[in-house]
Amino acid sequence: MRAKASFAHKWRVGSGKLSAALSGGVVRQEMLLSDLNIRDEYDPITQVGNWTGTSPVADVAVMYTSDKMYLGVESSGANRSRFNWNEQSHARLYYHVYATGGWMKKVGARNLLQLSALAKFSEGNIYQAEADVSFLFQNILWLGAGYRPGYGAVCFVELNVSAQFRMGYAFDYATNSLKNYHRGSHEFFLGFNLGSSANPSIRYF
Repeated sequence: MRAKASFAHKWRVGSGKLSAALSGGVVRQEMLLSDLNIRDEYDPITQVGNWTGTSPVADVAVMYTSDKMYLGVESSGANRSRFNWNEQSHARLYYHVYATGGWMKKVGARNLLQLSALAKFSEGNIYQAEADVSFLFQNILWLGAGYRPGYGAVCFVELNVSAQFRMGYAFDYATNSLKNYHRGSHEFFLGFNLGSSANPSIRYF
């Protein structure tokens, strides 16, 4: 169970905006030993009954956007707080870091070329990255493809049915050892933008 409060602010920096957000609160976790299949009944951990731990949690994010690019980084569990279930417990929050960036260029009056990337990292040297390129034709049809090192490729198509409604399809295919166990995955999606056309989606910067 989590309870958090967030604060965000924007500043005008040059031709763009710098946004920052801070979130803080508490997280509460329980370990119900009655639900575990305990192999060693003499383990001292099993002698204390159910465990409950509550710890503070802090998240922080920063993003810069302009009419042609964006850069952002976010960290969750930044304080790496411990759960003090007992003196021997090493359980704690693990931090995760996400970095993203993108660049867009007009091609003619109604076409756009977009390059974007996303990188995810967590403790234990666990990471994943993805790079994508997409093209918007006549402000109606998105076509794109991407690659995830160590996994495989993805391609997608999206149709802007109206200023608020869109629909699309994506397919990803593994080029690593997972290709021996599946033939890729399919995703169909629908999207709806709230608000008026005077406040365009962030996808258009």
